[in-house]
Amino acid sequence: MNRIVVTDSTLSELGQLQSPMELCSHDGQTLGYVVPAATRQKALYDWARKEFTDEEIRRAKSEPGGKTTEEVLRELRP
Repeated sequence: MNRIVVTDSTLSELGQLQSPMELCSHDGQTLGYVVPAATRQKALYDWARKEFTDEEIRRAKSEPGGKTTEEVLRELRP
C-alpha cells in the first residue's frame, strides 16, 4: 500500500475524520475514499469474528503444536 503524508492544510480540511470520506479532484472526479483507521479495524475484526464459530476457536486453541509469533518471524528472516 502506498502512503501519502498529508499537509497541515489538508489535515485541517479532513477534520477529525470520524466517518468515511470521498476525495475528489478540483473538477469533481472521485479519486478515492478514506476510511478512519478505527472504523477499518472494527470492520476487519467484525468480519473475522463471523468467519469462525466459538467452537472452532476453542478447538483450534486446544490443538497440540503450533508456534509462537516470535518463532515464525525468526524462521521468516533471511
